[in-house]
Amino acid sequence: MAWLDATYMNDAIGSEQVVALGLTTSLGAITTRFTQYELASRAVVSSAMQFAGYTPPGATLTEVTNAEQITGAYLKKMVAAIVLRDVYALVPGIDLTASAQQAIGMGLQMLNGLVTTDINLKIPIPGMQPDTLDGIGGTIFDTGGVCPPFRSLRGSSF
Repeated sequence: MAWLDATYMNDAIGSEQVVALGLTTSLGAITTRFTQYELASRAVVSSAMQFAGYTPPGATLTEVTNAEQITGAYLKKMVAAIVLRDVYALVPGIDLTASAQQAIGMGLQMLNGLVTTDINLKIPIPGMQPDTLDGIGGTIFDTGGVCPPFRSLRGSSF
């Protein structure tokens, strides 16, 4: 399953561009190219989320409540930016409009704000709470187990 679908991409850049890029067929069916780029882009966003201490959602986004819809929209924008950047870069003969470049830039800025170490440039994901201890450079404590008992060193060679 995907975080993005053909409707999202059609709304973002227009169905003609989506078909021209080979992301869907002229009848609107998702192509293997779309699946490939969406999965790779979702992996990049998931990796960045883990770096920042967030737990990425599964294969699909739960968007029942308003907060979940806002979180989903934020994640989709980052994934769509990577999909479009990569597809436009790798499919010859398709020109990237200035407005598409600006939208891609904003999505990539959101991604950079997620993984930056500069607190002044950090951008959190709305509706999600990171656990910085679980992020890269953090510490994970095992609270489910029991510490082994300390044994006296008397009589040892230490």
